[in-house]
This record gives sequence, C-alpha cells and structure tokens, in this order.
Amino acid sequence: MATNTENLSKHEVGRAFVQRHQGEVIGVLHGWDRVRLQGTLRSLYYRPVMERYVMRAGVMWKEFKEFASPLTGRVRQEGEKLAAAQSRPVMYLPSSRTDKEKLARQIQEQDGVKSGLIAILSCVEPSHTWFLRGNRATKKLELRLEWGRCLHRYFYWMPEQLGFLHVRLQTWFPFLIQICLNGREWLGRQMDEAGIR
Repeated sequence: MATNTENLSKHEVGRAFVQRHQGEVIGVLHGWDRVRLQGTLRSLYYRPVMERYVMRAGVMWKEFKEFASPLTGRVRQEGEKLAAAQSRPVMYLPSSRTDKEKLARQIQEQDGVKSGLIAILSCVEPSHTWFLRGNRATKKLELRLEWGRCLHRYFYWMPEQLGFLHVRLQTWFPFLIQICLNGREWLGRQMDEAGIR
C-alpha cells in the first residue's frame, strides 16, 4: 500500500514538510543542483559537411588520421600552455572511473586555490568520434560517426561569481565541449555577497 507521500510530487512533499514544521522554518531556498551546458560544431556531426570539410582541406580519406592527429595535438598543447602559464598541474588518469571532482577538490585544498584554474585532468572516455571505415558494398573508404574512445580534458576552475566548476573537452573530432556548473556553489557565492550566513 502506498503512503501519502508516495502519491505526492516532490514540490508537494516540500510544501507539506514546510507546512508541518512552519513554526521552525525561517525561509525556503529554491534552485538548481547542477547544470550542464553542451557546445558543438554541429555541422561537423553531419557526414556530408564533414566530408566536404576534409576534401576542402585537400585530405584524402586514407590520410584522415594523419590530418586529425595534429589538430588533437594542438588542442592538448593549448591546455598544457594554459596550465603552465598559471602554474597548475596537468594529470593523466589511467581510469575514467576516478572521481575527478574529488581529486580536483583535493588539489584545490592542498594548493590553496581561491580562484582561477585548479587543475587539468585527462582520461580516455567513450564519445562519438569520426572513424575511417571501409564500405563493403561500395568497396570505398568513408567517414563514419561512431562510438569510440578518445582523450578528454577536464579543466577545473574556481571563478569568483560561479564557484567550483569544470569544462570537459573532447580532443578528437568533432570536439564536443561541456560546461558543468554547480548551483549550490553559485548560490553560496550569492549568499556570501549578500552577507547571509
């Protein structure tokens, strides 16, 4: 048999809790926990556009990997330059199961980082990537967007207004980027600014 709260929405449960304890409740905060923003070069997910891009670059299909690898190298090098300019570590993690946020927070605490770049963490993870494959029917090589694995960079930051966040960047075509914001961190910063304990 279902209890009364099982039939209520989360919003209604919260309201019922506040009504029940109204003598002890001095205020209610509403907000989001985490927000993930995702950015793509959408045209590079569309095969005809990707094929045209490669052809305009003067690259033959069999040369795709040799064409893409230096771009990946440049993406990695720019991250390393950023870390070096701010004297922050770049670490490779052998397992994607490593708790990256926990590690970044440990580095932040250990190094006393109050704002700016905390660290760049790298690991190989699944992603949609472009591969060169043979087509048995046409007996020709073609590009295919498939699930694969490639290196991802996690840039952990501490911006003054937003608080602890990270940017996840795929280092192989089509270079997906995600920004993960923590709503509680953002709210905490606003409360500090307003002088609310």
